[in-house]
Amino acid sequence: MKSLYLAAALALAGCAGDGLPELSEVGDFTLKDLKNARAIALRGDDVLALQCYNYLIPKLESRLTAAEPAEISGAISAYQQARNVRLLIESRDSVGFRLACGPMLADSEAFLRRLGAGILGPL
Repeated sequence: MKSLYLAAALALAGCAGDGLPELSEVGDFTLKDLKNARAIALRGDDVLALQCYNYLIPKLESRLTAAEPAEISGAISAYQQARNVRLLIESRDSVGFRLACGPMLADSEAFLRRLGAGILGPL
């Protein structure tokens, strides 16, 4: 899971055209993405995803308003941003995150396992 956050932060950092984005820009992008995902989940009546997004959006909004402006200037600052996100979710409210997002993540993991079994066949 830690590597997922790092990969996401590095991927977002690499998206900058003429420089790396500020952390607030990455946060704003992520918040907009979460809100769009929530709207899509609402249209699809995906209760598991809605539960998770409705948990994450206010957490990120409060974090963005409390954060001091800083910018991602390379891999280390991107790593730290990914670590901040992980710590926000895991350390401060691990039980809340697991209850809100665990069902959606477990459902996604089960689908990927079925998909892999369908492609690879019995091992």
